[in-house]
Amino acid sequence: VAIESQSQNGSPVNVTGILYRNDLPVGTVRTNSNGVETFKFSPSTLDRYSFKVRKNNLITADTSYSLPPIMAGGVVLHVPNAVVNDSLKLTLYSRVAQTVQVIIHSDQRAYANFVARATLSGGRVSLSLPAVPKGLATITVLDLNGRPLAERLFFAHHDQRINAEIKTDKEIYGKNEKVTLQLKLTDKNGSPLQGIVSAAVVQENRIESAKFADIETHTFLSSKIESIPPDPLGLGIKNSDFLESILLIRGWRNYTWRKLINSRASDS
Repeated sequence: VAIESQSQNGSPVNVTGILYRNDLPVGTVRTNSNGVETFKFSPSTLDRYSFKVRKNNLITADTSYSLPPIMAGGVVLHVPNAVVNDSLKLTLYSRVAQTVQVIIHSDQRAYANFVARATLSGGRVSLSLPAVPKGLATITVLDLNGRPLAERLFFAHHDQRINAEIKTDKEIYGKNEKVTLQLKLTDKNGSPLQGIVSAAVVQENRIESAKFADIETHTFLSSKIESIPPDPLGLGIKNSDFLESILLIRGWRNYTWRKLINSRASDS
């Protein structure tokens, strides 16, 4: 389970909450300074679960959130690592063994479409990702009628970094003096790359570090997913732990639980 906590104006906020089974507390969860946390538990179909946020060591009625009811015929999609390089592993669990469709895709195109088995002990799938470009991609699990059962975001080819080496012909320049730059772009193996470069001269004290965003994080993450909390280390997608949590809390972005639970075979 992934939790993201925000204030009324949408800013990340650190909270402490208690997970309840029926009316009995079973665990405490604390979100970090970015308002993000994950935890694992095994629910029972006979019980109802809720999450109550503590405020000044008290639990108020208006901060109680019910977890979605458990689907008896649902499928659990487990991805141990969503930030991967050239391969991806996933496991499909189902109380009743069933055949499902699995699609690996982006918002623009599909890269793989195959059937797999979801079982009580877990149907394991290993995928090679040569056709998937670097960046965000989605695993969507459908039943044989094409209805979505589970979905998960992952980041492919995280190790494919572009390195930029920049050299100037002088340490200090005078007013209106010519500046000569040497720029070299290489891949992770040191091989040269062709690229497009934008350059600007900006007064240093006019740059607001709080608003600074690197182009790689914007291109591969922020432009695809809205309202991402800031990385506390300021590394963006280079911080794999931060990226893992973002990909988990932003799953199911194309669906809502209510529509999913109430879906019927006639919905097409």
